[in-house]
Amino acid sequence: MRSGRQSRFRSGGVLDDLFRIMRDMVAGSLIDSAKEAAHEFLHRSLRAILLVVVAGVLLGTGAVFLVIGGVETLRLLRLPDAAAYAIMGAVALGAGLAAFLSAGSKNEP
Repeated sequence: MRSGRQSRFRSGGVLDDLFRIMRDMVAGSLIDSAKEAAHEFLHRSLRAILLVVVAGVLLGTGAVFLVIGGVETLRLLRLPDAAAYAIMGAVALGAGLAAFLSAGSKNEP
């Protein structure tokens, strides 16, 4: 009896073949769509990371040159070196604190 049921399902014929073909087509289409979406996501992510790294390096370099320029400017005003470094350190700390606080406020709704 059992072998009769199995043979009947296996020999379903055209309908089973149609379902198998449709399932393979849908699965293939979904896999292709997922691969394409993953590739696009990876491409955009890597591009965004690269741009952020380049922007960070440029901003850091600009900040260093700005501090050096400020110290040299204060030294030209005949201030002692210690005072020039202290003033530029205070300016840098103030700017860093302001940036830190403004970044924290963006996360709040």
